[in-house]
Amino acid sequence: LDQASYTILHVHQLMTCLSTASRLYQMSYTSVSLLLFIASVAAGTSNAECLSATGSCSLIQRSDRGVTTRAEVEEASEGLDERLLSYEAASDLIPKLSKNATVYLGEDAITANKQLIIMPLMEKNPAMIVFVASESDMLNTLKFCHSHRLRAVLAATGHDYNGRSSCLNCVRIATPKLCWVDASPEAQTAKVGAGCTWGRVLQELEPLGFLAVTGAVGSVSISGSLQGGGHGMSSRQYGLIADQLISARVALANGSHVVVADAHGPHSDLYQALRGGGGGTYGAVVEFTIHIYPSPKQVMILDYWAPLEVAGGARPGFELHERFLHNATWWAALPRTWAGWHSVLASADWDTGTFGLTAGALYFSGSDPKESCASGWESDCPAAIAELLDFNRTYSGIVLYSLGWPEYLSSMTDDDSTRQAGGYVRQLISNSFVTLDDLRTKGQTMTDLVLGGTLEASKKGRTAIWYYNDVLGGVIPEKDPDGSATAISSGFRQAVFEFGPNTGWFDEGNDKIMSEYAEFMADDMYALGLGLNQSYYNEVTRWKHPETGRMVHRIDDWQKRFWDEGKYEFLLNVDKAYDPCNLLWVDRGVGSAEPKMTC
Repeated sequence: LDQASYTILHVHQLMTCLSTASRLYQMSYTSVSLLLFIASVAAGTSNAECLSATGSCSLIQRSDRGVTTRAEVEEASEGLDERLLSYEAASDLIPKLSKNATVYLGEDAITANKQLIIMPLMEKNPAMIVFVASESDMLNTLKFCHSHRLRAVLAATGHDYNGRSSCLNCVRIATPKLCWVDASPEAQTAKVGAGCTWGRVLQELEPLGFLAVTGAVGSVSISGSLQGGGHGMSSRQYGLIADQLISARVALANGSHVVVADAHGPHSDLYQALRGGGGGTYGAVVEFTIHIYPSPKQVMILDYWAPLEVAGGARPGFELHERFLHNATWWAALPRTWAGWHSVLASADWDTGTFGLTAGALYFSGSDPKESCASGWESDCPAAIAELLDFNRTYSGIVLYSLGWPEYLSSMTDDDSTRQAGGYVRQLISNSFVTLDDLRTKGQTMTDLVLGGTLEASKKGRTAIWYYNDVLGGVIPEKDPDGSATAISSGFRQAVFEFGPNTGWFDEGNDKIMSEYAEFMADDMYALGLGLNQSYYNEVTRWKHPETGRMVHRIDDWQKRFWDEGKYEFLLNVDKAYDPCNLLWVDRGVGSAEPKMTC
């Protein structure tokens, strides 16, 4: 690198940066001190310079010889080049942001980034984090990234197990400040800011007597869940979260302007892509308009649990699945007003001879009292629920109770308790959809794999956790029967539930054995060929093996597994039309196999 490759940091540029430093609300003392030092050096001796090479910039100080060697440049810029670029380049962006926007740089960006990460195995530290607070903030930040050829990623709450909202030495655009809920009860619609959590949305709708179709956890945002497809307790009644979208205001990736995507306008192709085509890819959504529905007065909850095996050889957990949870006839009879979740996990009580456990709950959130079991009498319950209530085995239990709707909402906190409690620190999660046809032809095979494998793990002291999202079916197949209105895969649309291994651990020293074991569980699940060989885009992880460096849980067929083959080609064309430079690139998202940042 010769002298011609350097660019002097002019004093007026530094003064512009310093004049806006007060708006970097969380800027560290070190960051401010560095800027003051650079300003004094540039004003006095011109020893501070910026290396402009391949689009990145590092702040270095010349040696006493007046010549900076390649080794000195590399030592000064190693791992810091794009991060230090932010100190200089931020002066182009910060004056254009609203007063409520916040910018984190350098070490501050690393600290702030931890609040947007749910799993450290996927943690990547950005060069800069911008908490945008308005539509114009979003446009200006995207335009800044486009003009500086900086990769941008979008992050709302960080509930992305695969790290799609993380990036190394890029600009992370955080949207939590883009949160508002403007409901129209008469029209049964609501305009929701893209950074809102579902907990916040439900809290705003509750006094109006309405609910939205949301995920299971209140700290999940509307953006990622809706654009990935999304499912929750009300999905069997009203459809997937993606089915609720009426329109969206979308900032284009180059920051030029905002378009409105709806079913009948000029951007109907983008509208379809947003409904299950994956988040953070086609553009930056600023606001969603969604359907809302009258909320119930109360929620009926049926808790159940059963060990996989008890002393004497009885297997109540197996029977629970064979009669109900892996039984196509039972699922076909379950009213769409009931939905829930359950898990199968390894455990051992050698004193009682009890091994393994299945536990879960079903929730009623409808309005028809004939389906609610509100009286508590089996005779007043739907047949499928009455049959389950009659299940009574050793060390097993069934409990039916009710909560008022506000009381139920209080359990869906807007806080991320899993992150605060240190839960899900290191985790592999994968899934397959399961249809009624799968249960008819492969139900027993599923039982042998999940419960048989978990029972074996229980007796050998190993960990094994399988989770079930028992929230599909119902009206979901009716919402887009020919697949022309959304990006939802056929397997997703036809499924009655989604299940998969969900193995978590805390000790970094267990990364190797846990990675290999969890991957083995996922491979066995995929081998069953369930759900038309398709899986849910939002609930997968992969990372590098701690020793070999190979990617764990690759899912090489991800285009077909997440979307139908023809639908992926459609989504790719939409991506190229709205983000031709491929600036909004995410791992195993639409367009991720194409060259990125090509402009």
